[in-house]
Amino acid sequence: MIEIVIAFAILALGIGTILVGIAVALRSDTQAGNSRVMNRIAQSRLEAAGIVSKLVIGHKQGRVGPFIWRETVTPATFEGAQKKGKAAREADSTIIPVWVEIRVSSPDGHEERLSALKLAPRIAP
Repeated sequence: MIEIVIAFAILALGIGTILVGIAVALRSDTQAGNSRVMNRIAQSRLEAAGIVSKLVIGHKQGRVGPFIWRETVTPATFEGAQKKGKAAREADSTIIPVWVEIRVSSPDGHEERLSALKLAPRIAP
């Protein structure tokens, strides 16, 4: 009788361990799936920036399902670009380089970021 009780205790420990492993694997799979979806949203938004709508310095945000995306467009600056004569040529240019950063956040607090250097039309003041 004692052998049977001990066998059931060992069996219960083994099943408990397996169930914990399955729960951890399911949680990791869900996080990996969310990360893939967030990365695809970020890639899509980054590729669409400047094509679907004009690139304007500032912030935009929106929602895709449970995920929130934020687009930040800032002027790109390069060290050593303010040499004599170069600033005048840049001021006459019809396009300017901008840095576009896309952040996608999930409800559980994870975040994916992608960024790229793009060219935007200069907006007259």
